[in-house]
Amino acid sequence: MRPEHRRRTFQPVWDQFGRLSNLPAQSLLWQRGDSCDEVILIIQGELEVYHQNLEGEVAVVRCLGPGEILGEMSALDGGNHSATVRSRTPCQLRRIPASEFRRALEGRLDLVHDLLARQNERVRHLTRQVAVLGFESVATRIARHLTRDLPAQETYQLTHRDLAERVAATRESVTKALGLLARQGFLELGRGTVTVVDRSGLSALAGEDD
Repeated sequence: MRPEHRRRTFQPVWDQFGRLSNLPAQSLLWQRGDSCDEVILIIQGELEVYHQNLEGEVAVVRCLGPGEILGEMSALDGGNHSATVRSRTPCQLRRIPASEFRRALEGRLDLVHDLLARQNERVRHLTRQVAVLGFESVATRIARHLTRDLPAQETYQLTHRDLAERVAATRESVTKALGLLARQGFLELGRGTVTVVDRSGLSALAGEDD
């Protein structure tokens, strides 16, 4: 799963709020159910929004990069966080306390309109994602991830669990899909590696770009 396509820059007014903070890769930002005490603006790097079931399996539902904001809805309505967030890469973030964020919006229709536009983009993204999860096979999702989300190379250091997290599927379904793709000659599987044998065929399976 790749970061969302469109990137918005933050208005300079946000520079006067909160503080800059660095977050190492694979660090937890917050967990599902935590109370919201800050809003996050991503300056550099990527964050993953994910859910984890009782068996410990993880499904990444969104990847966010520079220009994205998160935690704003919980900051406005006082609700708890609905998903867990961790850093996918080293990140630089602007962390704005929720109370300061609410004050910043008072009398600033331009900032409110910007937030609404971001929410509209997020709804569109989630609508597309629901369609993908409802109608596309796991094999197709894997093909799309390997041919579009990752740099073009022959062999990737990827475990079945890594892929399951990235394509929002269970590890068992990813194992079955990888086996199918390998039998069809698209991939070769190794210990912790996936080698693309037929990139053009894999791209065709992934379908046309949106």
